[in-house]
Amino acid sequence: MDIAPRRLILTAAVVVLLAAASVGLAFTLPLESTDRSIPFDTTAGTDATAPYTETAAVNIDGGIFFDYSYVAAAEGAEHLVLETDGGNYYIERYSAGNSSVTHTRISVVDEEEADRRADNSDGEVVDRYQEDSRHVVLLKGEEITSPGESADSWRYLVWSTLYQADYEPASTADEFDVYAASDAWHLYDGPGRDVRISHTDGEVVIDGDQQVHRTDVSYRVTPGMSYAHYYRNLNDSETLSVAYDFDAVDAEVDAPDWIDE
Repeated sequence: MDIAPRRLILTAAVVVLLAAASVGLAFTLPLESTDRSIPFDTTAGTDATAPYTETAAVNIDGGIFFDYSYVAAAEGAEHLVLETDGGNYYIERYSAGNSSVTHTRISVVDEEEADRRADNSDGEVVDRYQEDSRHVVLLKGEEITSPGESADSWRYLVWSTLYQADYEPASTADEFDVYAASDAWHLYDGPGRDVRISHTDGEVVIDGDQQVHRTDVSYRVTPGMSYAHYYRNLNDSETLSVAYDFDAVDAEVDAPDWIDE
């Protein structure tokens, strides 16, 4: 028996509505953040004892957000070299193992920034001069942030950048666990920007104490609380990359040549 045309039309309409609802649901999901378990230490400090070296770099859309290298020698000497603000801000911090005094060299493009750093320092302004197109300020004092304290702060930003992505177990070799970065959502009930983490690549290598040993991770951050928002905001995306390397070696630290003892 043939089905009545009106019934056929009604059935087709229901199918269309269900299909539209499915598509709409797909574009509104997810409704909650990725349920993630970060398998490594994301605190600001490191349990490592000197001597050791570490290097880190975080880039945004291919430009330098910051990078640093830090060396802690067995006898207590420390040296930090930091570059940030796209290379416009460069700073070195050094402290000898037998002294609580920190020596600092700040090199900036903007003269007003050099003035501010000199005027607001807790230490003594040892010298000021211009080198090519940059303004240099030399400082020293016991109240100035030490190389290790400064490294702690920047390392925390490394961890925060890593924390955005999700991680899945990849392999284990030579007492190191390797985790591969994967996509994630961050959705907030209160203050906070809802974002989609996508195009993830790279891995994190963790030592036996669950501390980061080495990483090379990149991902794209796009504002949005759903797939619909995500696709609409693709032009507002940023690509972040983070590299970190820790090495427990018999490091030595010599006083930089800009220090006049």
